[in-house]
Amino acid sequence: MAERSEADWNELATEGRRILQRVARDQSLTEYGVFNKELADETGLPAFNLNADDGRADISRLLVRIAERDWEDGNAYMLTSLVKLSGQNHPGKGFFTLAAHKDLYDGIEPEMNFWSRQVGLAHAAHRRGRTCQS
Repeated sequence: MAERSEADWNELATEGRRILQRVARDQSLTEYGVFNKELADETGLPAFNLNADDGRADISRLLVRIAERDWEDGNAYMLTSLVKLSGQNHPGKGFFTLAAHKDLYDGIEPEMNFWSRQVGLAHAAHRRGRTCQS
């Protein structure tokens, strides 16, 4: 596991948010591995080792930081909904845990419905030609 300073975490969160905003403008999704590679390419910082529990936990912590920045800016959606598991059509379990912690997800609504709605909100907020807060 790469040791990261607070400055590194801030840079990763800033760049990660920028990457996800671009993904939203493109009305697309990204996979953890692709997101991880883009982060490393754009920041020059070591990639997370997604084959190790620590690396997966670290990228999850980064996604929490990105979501928190969005909420601090008053965004009522989860930009992090645009990151999905490789080869699958859904996000990691941490997405739903964080949403439930923030009282966005009640656990009653089917996960796929909630996730689809969050993806739609992120796409709509960043649609080309629309000014968004970020």
